[in-house]
Amino acid sequence: VLAAYDVDGELERLRSDPRRVGVFGVLSVGFAWILLLALVLFAYQAVLTYRRRRAQVGILRATGMSSLQLARWLATENSLTGALAVVAGLGIGAVVSATFLIMLEVAVGGAARAPAFEAVVAWERALQFAAVALAAMVMGIVVSFAAARRVNLQKAVQLAEEQY
Repeated sequence: VLAAYDVDGELERLRSDPRRVGVFGVLSVGFAWILLLALVLFAYQAVLTYRRRRAQVGILRATGMSSLQLARWLATENSLTGALAVVAGLGIGAVVSATFLIMLEVAVGGAARAPAFEAVVAWERALQFAAVALAAMVMGIVVSFAAARRVNLQKAVQLAEEQY
């Protein structure tokens, strides 16, 4: 035996390294800000989408659709779009991490490493992110519902006549 390493001690030393802790702290704060910005922009996008489709909403309301039916329609549309985005994001992320992690292994050492890198998806963390996306969708649905409740039928029909 030429050398012996205490793996537990080495891991503990690396976990308490101030630079590593600082980098992960900055990344965590940055991620939190990006998540907050995404939530705000999602609500803003819901409002802009609703305003852009106001004429369509007016026509639907004029043909007899109640505001509750309209809100349900918008909620279904937002939910399907959001669910598709979450599933696609998780799937693409899993495929990309499995594909490019192998390239990182070669780039770091230049030679084959033993044991090889293994792409492990933290599905419980992914489900937490999906829950945040669900909260954003609910917020978008609430904003859409509030906007649908405030539709003035006469103004919406006038807008639809001007547009078409």
